Amino acid sequence: MRSASKKTDISGFSLVEVLIATAIFTIGALALFGLEVRMLRASAQAKWLTEATRLAQFPLEGFKAVKYTDIYTFIQDGQKSTTYVTTSTPNFSDDTAAKLLMDAWQLEFNNHFPRGIGTLKITLLDGDEKEVTETSGQDVEARLKCTVTWTSHNGAHKVELEQRIANAF
Repeated sequence: MRSASKKTDISGFSLVEVLIATAIFTIGALALFGLEVRMLRASAQAKWLTEATRLAQFPLEGFKAVKYTDIYTFIQDGQKSTTYVTTSTPNFSDDTAAKLLMDAWQLEFNNHFPRGIGTLKITLLDGDEKEVTETSGQDVEARLKCTVTWTSHNGAHKVELEQRIANAF
């Protein structure tokens, strides 16, 4: 005689197993979401840094094509150096190449950084790296230093580039 034993064939997951698996999946998904947010912020910051570097290079490269006498005129009044700020209007009466370059830079800058500040400092140096105020020397160069500053949700940022342009008068 056979015993009347009931064979139970239970398959599947218990409720506790499903809850634990769901909790592990949720924690992993939240970690990936946080990583994605950080990656987007870093990407945006890299974009602004690249754009600021490009805008800092704009006048430095442009002044390579400008006649040196225009650079000297840009400084004006026998000064040793001048600082141009994007929030100000150039102090020119004529349309020299330097003024046109700075006007173009200001327009480009304000399109990309409406709340930022860009400064360009130009200093004339002689062969001994002393500042000069006249155009009589042969070994005269200009030191250009361009700074772009802006603020974002991470605080204040700054890109600073410097370049020398050697050119005889």
